Amino acid sequence: MSSTPHQPSKSPVRRAERVIMLGPLLVSERGDRAAAAAALAQWEEALDRVERARPGRIARGAEPVWEQAVPLLGFQAASWFLITVAVVVGGVFLPRNQVTGWLVVTLAAFPSALCAVREAAHGTARRALRRGRLTERAGRRLERCRRDVLAALVSVPMWGVWALAIQPWAVA
Repeated sequence: MSSTPHQPSKSPVRRAERVIMLGPLLVSERGDRAAAAAALAQWEEALDRVERARPGRIARGAEPVWEQAVPLLGFQAASWFLITVAVVVGGVFLPRNQVTGWLVVTLAAFPSALCAVREAAHGTARRALRRGRLTERAGRRLERCRRDVLAALVSVPMWGVWALAIQPWAVA
């Protein structure tokens, strides 16, 4: 058990859930009918708010298109695409010299760097899990990081194979 007291979330959904939970108590506590009717109206409004705020509905409307597209494509697919494009374009279309070779290798390594950033987030989430303080959001981040580390383990050797096959740094 954590030594810190539980702090209730300040999200509108959490506030509405607390009002729903305490709504009947508020109505029975107050003696006058006008106050009870106002409390009941607030309670019903909170119920409607929770119903409208089901997971995903708010997030999808507020996120930019790129934020919606990345989970659909998957981080793995995006990294494979970037690695393939960088190495193929660099090896086929750019003049073969040391400078373009270094440029292509750097661009192709970018998805792996993203995986490394995710790995750092994964480490943070793992420490939180050990302390027993893993929130639902951190749990989702942990699962995403586990998938992305696997993608890095697969994509980095594949990038090396592509780079060796095309050899963009070799002088023509």
